[in-house]
Amino acid sequence: PLIVAGKFAGKSPYDASGRKTPNFENDPFQEEMDLERIQRMRRKKKMIKSLNEFTAFVHYLNQVSCGSSRQVKKKIGEHLRTGFLDAVINPALTRHDEKDILISTMYFDTFISNLSCPCLIEEVVDFFINSKTKLKGFLRETVFNRINVASSELVSTATLRLIHSFIALDSESFMKTLVLSIN
Repeated sequence: PLIVAGKFAGKSPYDASGRKTPNFENDPFQEEMDLERIQRMRRKKKMIKSLNEFTAFVHYLNQVSCGSSRQVKKKIGEHLRTGFLDAVINPALTRHDEKDILISTMYFDTFISNLSCPCLIEEVVDFFINSKTKLKGFLRETVFNRINVASSELVSTATLRLIHSFIALDSESFMKTLVLSIN
């Protein structure tokens, strides 16, 4: 319907689908809010795309590892440990910024939950149990302590999800470490 008088003076406040269209003429704050929302949506789409590419890489890594000889599996595990787990995941999980911790925990959880090759699972579990942080403590202690101490409910939830993914791997060494870590 066409409004003859008033604020819109001849323009309909509704689009073709019946939704109300925004009027930015008198409200610059609303325009700024919509631009922020659009930017957040773009960042979210970009993050989802990178997470999908990361998941596809993990699936590829599983396929290559499971179909390879023992020597190739060992080399892939070594490169995974030094090039990704030690170089990227360990420093990322031990940061102090809540947002960085949350994102790195979620990426590590995605990585773990998509693993299926036993040699890669063993390497990741060994990394988690035996890796030391810059602060001379074990990575597992840092992560376990984050469940109750974290100031953020999101970080605690992501950490619990990470531990759940480790439990789902059904690794005897992880289960033993988990039981012995409970005080």
